[in-house]
Amino acid sequence: MRAIALMFVSFVTLCVDASASIDFPIASGRYAVGYRVVHQRDPARNFPGETNATGVKELVARPIQTLVWYPAVKGTSPMPYREYFSLNVTRTKFDRAPEESARLAEEQFTKTFGWTKEQIVLEGMRKTKAFREPVPVTGEFPVVVYAPSFGSPSWENTDLCEFLASLGYVVLASPSIGAAGTRMEQELVGIEAQASDIRFLIDYAIGLPQADSSQIAVIGYSWGGIA
Repeated sequence: MRAIALMFVSFVTLCVDASASIDFPIASGRYAVGYRVVHQRDPARNFPGETNATGVKELVARPIQTLVWYPAVKGTSPMPYREYFSLNVTRTKFDRAPEESARLAEEQFTKTFGWTKEQIVLEGMRKTKAFREPVPVTGEFPVVVYAPSFGSPSWENTDLCEFLASLGYVVLASPSIGAAGTRMEQELVGIEAQASDIRFLIDYAIGLPQADSSQIAVIGYSWGGIA
């Protein structure tokens, strides 16, 4: 029987601020950090999709935008932050083209945070600690599933997720979205939806070659901790 440790812990969310760049102050671990995005769907749960010709939203399998950080062999160049930014607008629409995703993400950051185009470009060019899809390190590692706060994106706490991967953990996260749409419901149905997403990620993690299924932890920030 696999042991699942549930740790409901509040972490300071280290997101990019419009006024100043924030650097994670703790040195990374021994491993390079690999990163990949896996667009998955949970066929056991329905989710409103596109509106059909009659004006009704057709139901589709629930989208689970899965981010995976893992111990890796060092890649050629660290990934820029702009690759995280675009995830905001592909939470449930996996088929958006990269150019459209970048444009919509820019509009969202301008509207929500008041960023100028120059700020978006500057912050987007900053390097993360992650390399996109490098070769994984051979071996099995403990698994950590990170649950974001209310309605937050999958990359809410990238500094923490990258740091844990550098120490020798396989880390997974998906966005905090509601049961009936992208917007999270501030009630039990929303908590249950995110809890089910966590279960989905655990099941996915168990099948990963690097995952030690006897060592699985779940951590959450704020609403994610409740889930």
